[in-house]
Amino acid sequence: MFRNKSVNSVCLSVMVMVMTNCGGPNTEHVADVNPLLWDAGRPALIDIDNTDTAALYRLDVLLVFNEAFDRESVDFSVTVTAPDSTRLTEQISIPSFCQARKLGGNYQLSVPYRDSVKLSAPGNYVFGISPGRDIEGVKSVGINLSKK
Repeated sequence: MFRNKSVNSVCLSVMVMVMTNCGGPNTEHVADVNPLLWDAGRPALIDIDNTDTAALYRLDVLLVFNEAFDRESVDFSVTVTAPDSTRLTEQISIPSFCQARKLGGNYQLSVPYRDSVKLSAPGNYVFGISPGRDIEGVKSVGINLSKK
């Protein structure tokens, strides 16, 4: 049901670079969710294979949504599982005043999550992102890695 894909199109990368004001290389990793109803108990899983253990990154949470998305402040849980199985769970809020960009028939929103992050171990990092309540209209969610 949730499929993981890496989006590296020049257009999206340039858009995210402009949105995040970062000059370094960007990589978006996204997972599709059910736009009719994203259940709070069903995290979207984003698997990122890390090979650069020295780089510093800025991490942003990405949302792609349609008109059905209720833009009132939404809380999300982000759980990161490192290659050694260490886990960290944090809550982030997306305030309703955040500006979204029109992307075809949808909107894209990029919200700062972490800055100056070093993925110090090689291997797969799994990001599980789930809403704090059931929501409609979100088509995909992801993590943007911007190398500093």
